[in-house]
Amino acid sequence: MEILPYNFDPQRTLSPMERYKVEFYYQRFVVERYREYGDGHFLLACYAALPVLMTPDLLYKLWLNFSDYNDGSRPQRINRLAVADLLLSPMFSEIGQETFEMSNPLRNALLAWWQEEKRSSKWVRLPDLEEVAWFLLDYLKTYSTRNSAADQAFREAQEWMALSYVEPQSAYRQLVKALADASSKAKANPDDQSFLAEKLRLMETIGRMEQRYKLELKEKTAQVPTGFNMLAGYAGAMKNQLAGMDATNLLEGMDLKGMQHVLSDTASETAISFPVPEKMLGDLKTDEEDREASKLYALIIGINDYQYFSQKLSGCVKDAETLATAIRAVDAAGLEVLLDGKATKSNVEEKIRELAAQAKPNDRLFIAFFGHNMAVSTDDEQSTLLMADSSEQNTKVGIR
Repeated sequence: MEILPYNFDPQRTLSPMERYKVEFYYQRFVVERYREYGDGHFLLACYAALPVLMTPDLLYKLWLNFSDYNDGSRPQRINRLAVADLLLSPMFSEIGQETFEMSNPLRNALLAWWQEEKRSSKWVRLPDLEEVAWFLLDYLKTYSTRNSAADQAFREAQEWMALSYVEPQSAYRQLVKALADASSKAKANPDDQSFLAEKLRLMETIGRMEQRYKLELKEKTAQVPTGFNMLAGYAGAMKNQLAGMDATNLLEGMDLKGMQHVLSDTASETAISFPVPEKMLGDLKTDEEDREASKLYALIIGINDYQYFSQKLSGCVKDAETLATAIRAVDAAGLEVLLDGKATKSNVEEKIRELAAQAKPNDRLFIAFFGHNMAVSTDDEQSTLLMADSSEQNTKVGIR
C-alpha cells in the first residue's frame, strides 16, 4: 500500500529513492500526526518546492505568509514546527552553510500536485503558485548576506524561477542575455573555468524551466515564449557538448547550417545570437541540396489601429512581432513585417509581389495576418482581410 497523498505523482515519474523521501515525510508528519498537524507539513513542502534554493529564513517567511489553509471543513494553520521538520527531513539536502536544495524531480512532482489540487478546488484556501512566486520576487529585494557574489547568483536563480511562472517572457529574455554574456566571457577567457561553470549553470536553469513548462507549471494566462523551445534545444545540445557527450541527436531535424539562435528586442532593435559550433555542424547528416532547394519567405502583418475603425484591437501587433522573432530564429531567406499604419493594402500587395519574385518553385511563401476580417456576404464562405486603410463600408480596400 502506497503512503502518498491522493493523486500524487500520477505518472509515476519519481525514482524509488525520491518516492521514499516523500513517503517517509508524509507518513511521519501527516498520517501519524494528522490530529496535531493536519495536512500542513505536506502543504509547506509544496510551497517550498517553488524556490530553486532554500534557506531557513526563506522557509520561515513562507510559513509566516502562507500558513493558513482550509481542509474543506474548517480553517487550519500550518504548525510552525513544520519549518524545522521539513529542512531536517530527507526532502532537502544541505549543499552549503544554511543553504538547502530539493531534487528537481521531487520539486516538479510537488508543484504538479499542488497545482492540480488548486484547480480541483479541493482546498478552499490553498494559494496559487503565482502568489508564492510574487512573494519570492518581493523577498529577493531585501535578501543580502556578506557574500555579494553568492547573493547575486542566489537572487538570479530565484528570480528566473519565479518569473518563469508569472512572466515567462521576462525570464526568457534575462536568461538569453545572461547566456550570451557568459558565452562571450568564456570565449575571451578560455583558461578561466568559472565562465564555463556559469554557462553550465545557465543551461541547467533553462533545462529545468523546460521541464516545468512541459508540466504546464505556470500562471494560467502566461504564454511560453515563442523562441523558448529553440533556446532549450540549443542549451541542451551545448550542455552535452561541454560535458563531452554526443549532442548531435538533440539537433537532428533542426535547420542548423549557419544557424544562430536569435533573440530580438523590438523595442530597442537589438539582437543577441548564439552560433552553433562548426564541429557539431560537421557531425550532423544534412542534405545540402534539399536545404538549398527550399527556402522560407515570410510576410507578417499585425494591425491594432485602423484608420476608419474607432475600436482598437489589443494583441495583434504583439502577436505579429512574436511570430517574426520566431521566424528570424530559423533564418528565413526573406522576412517582411508590416505593422499598423504601414500595413496598407498597397504596401501588403507590393511586399507579396516582392517575396513571390524572390522565391523559386520549391521555396515556401508564408503569410500571417493578425487583425480584422469581414465576410463579404452571408452566402460567401470567404472573408476579406481588412488592411489599415480599410473601412467597414469599403471592404475592397482589403485582401481576399
